[in-house]
Amino acid sequence: MNADYETKVERCKEKTAKAYERASMIEGATRIQYVESEAKIEGVDFVHIYVRKLVPKEWFINPAILPDIFFSQLGEIIAIGEKKHLIKQIIKNAKTEREAFTWNLDNLQKLVLGFMRTRIARSGFSEPVIFIPIEKYVDVWTWRRRNKGFPVESEGKYDFLRFGNMRIPIFWSTKYYDFKNVMIVDKSFGTWIVKMGNYTKTLSIDIQPDETDKERIDVSVRTVVNYRINDPSAIKLLSPTQKSSTQI
Repeated sequence: MNADYETKVERCKEKTAKAYERASMIEGATRIQYVESEAKIEGVDFVHIYVRKLVPKEWFINPAILPDIFFSQLGEIIAIGEKKHLIKQIIKNAKTEREAFTWNLDNLQKLVLGFMRTRIARSGFSEPVIFIPIEKYVDVWTWRRRNKGFPVESEGKYDFLRFGNMRIPIFWSTKYYDFKNVMIVDKSFGTWIVKMGNYTKTLSIDIQPDETDKERIDVSVRTVVNYRINDPSAIKLLSPTQKSSTQI
């Protein structure tokens, strides 16, 4: 392959990686540990979150074709797969009873602060995040503290719920990873272990001619992970029972 082909390959890898970085929420949701690609950890089974496609060779040799959107979508698919796996493991491994509560800002703040006090008393530290069903999105963004403005703000790719000087990351459900309960999860719940990729610390990206079709290019993107559960009690499951306009 010529230099133009290699330049195009590098461009496509870069588009994939950048889209993944924009979409990935793992570093905000839990603790992360990176290990070598060949690492074997006793009792840890790694999962491959990946996408693989055969695409026309012309994409890489015709300067008029820029498949940027396609490769950006590959990065987003990996980020979606990560979040789906993370949430599935949280729900599967949670060791706590679900608690009903009246849905309003005042009650949510009390529950979050109570959760944090319990975690601090137990381990000396608490770093919570909160998972909220997407149907509560409008409620959360229209909550208003009396004379103090809105308690929700965005910065970069994250939304935050602010209680005093604390900012707690919010993660919303989507059609790809649905959940109905509000979940307050301390980052001590688990550790996201990632095998180092060949392109970034997280991603392996391979773009190679297909062995059986000279007019096709084999594209694969993957991350190899395990969500190791450290403390399955470091979570509070809440079932909103009704909507209330109560404000702080």
